[in-house]
Amino acid sequence: MYTVLFAIIISLLLIHEMDAIRTKEWKMFIILKKMTDEKAYKVFTLIHLPLYFLIIWIMAKGEKSVNLPLYYIIDFFSDCTWDSSFLL
Repeated sequence: MYTVLFAIIISLLLIHEMDAIRTKEWKMFIILKKMTDEKAYKVFTLIHLPLYFLIIWIMAKGEKSVNLPLYYIIDFFSDCTWDSSFLL
């Protein structure tokens, strides 16, 4: 059951990050908002590639000692995105 819920959360996280590109959320970051939209888009996307790779690679390994910290990190991130006051 927890594995299914975690997969759903990961899917929603990835969809959120893809939508962040559409809505130009890189403008929230100090360094990226100074760049042109075209350059910031490329940098923002390139930053996400290793992030996606690491998440999928760690999940595919299936080792509990590695996956458990990832579960906590993803859970923390998903909690922070639901509570926007955390970021203020």
